[in-house]
Amino acid sequence: EARAGDLPLHPFSPPIETDEVADRHITTFEPLESEYNEVYLWHGTKVRAALAIAQHDFRIDLAGSGAGTMYGHGAYMAESSTKADEYAQDEDGYYKGVFALLLCRVCLGKAYYTTSRNPDAGDKVKAGEYDSTCGDRAASANTYREFVVYDADQVYPEYVVLYSRGYASDEDNVRNLAQAPFQMQLPVYWRNTHLNPYSESFAQQFKARQRTYDLIQKLVEGTSTWIGAKVVDARRVESSQMWTRYVDFKATLHDSSDGGASQLRRFSSPNELDGNLEKG
Repeated sequence: EARAGDLPLHPFSPPIETDEVADRHITTFEPLESEYNEVYLWHGTKVRAALAIAQHDFRIDLAGSGAGTMYGHGAYMAESSTKADEYAQDEDGYYKGVFALLLCRVCLGKAYYTTSRNPDAGDKVKAGEYDSTCGDRAASANTYREFVVYDADQVYPEYVVLYSRGYASDEDNVRNLAQAPFQMQLPVYWRNTHLNPYSESFAQQFKARQRTYDLIQKLVEGTSTWIGAKVVDARRVESSQMWTRYVDFKATLHDSSDGGASQLRRFSSPNELDGNLEKG
């Protein structure tokens, strides 16, 4: 409504780099409303920060603090994943060597275009003249365009992408990175998945979603000798202390196997315990 008199908005030239892929794969990427300059953009950050954003949204009062204030305090985005990677960081501990990009749907609206540094660009948006900033460093410095929004409601973090950096000069390391399995420190569906369970304590229960509830009901039916067994309630337990103790115990099994060798020994499955594999 605020831009009704400006529609259609002036499109970006050249087009946003992600547009072609998003437009070609509409079963994966919901169609964008180009008349509002809705686009897909990348945001680079730390793993836990990315998980927190996906859980609780962007904090505009904090966004931009890591990237600086080239165009004022806001959420800095890039069409180039290479540019966004410059802002991505790893962190000590479990996610050392792991970086994060958020692939976001962003409604840029009417963008303030500039080819130079302007820390006051956000003031133009606050005044109602524009909805976002396009810092065209591709034109002025032959690098990349950056896009900044100053309202969290303009951004939807749709995908969290975790990755490690590999370099062509180290082919063996790249190969090892590609083959190594990766697990999150906490289950990705946990409400507290962005926290460090060893330093940030939490103990909560959450009512299971209907889909999870239905699956638990199927587990009960498939493992019970009672006819008509019915689940009346199901809750997911998220406890940092119990989880870390559980994970530490698994680590002792790993460390004790084969005299501390790196490979986990194979334990017998339940249907092998009586020596009759076919009997189960």
